[in-house]
Amino acid sequence: MAKEINNFQQAKGVVTVSGVYLEAWRVCSIDFKKIEDLSEEQKLLKYYDISFSEDNENYIILLAGKILSDEDAKRFNRIIMGRETQYWVDKKTFKVNKRLFFK
Repeated sequence: MAKEINNFQQAKGVVTVSGVYLEAWRVCSIDFKKIEDLSEEQKLLKYYDISFSEDNENYIILLAGKILSDEDAKRFNRIIMGRETQYWVDKKTFKVNKRLFFK
């Protein structure tokens, strides 16, 4: 078991995220998938980099649209698929306090 854990820790691309950020992410993910003016493609998480931070009262989650591959850019006739979106999730209630879209 210790060997498997050591191999995992040495693997490329290992990212550690606090569990509270994943709790906040769950709330954001549900909200994000309900946004009616986003296409189904724009809701696919593979088109985003997701960043986590916090202030005194909120967990802050940023979904930043990735630049598409040349093939996808031609297929969708755009350079970036996603819509940059930032959420503020209350630390006590885990409810979305605010959601902003950026162009």
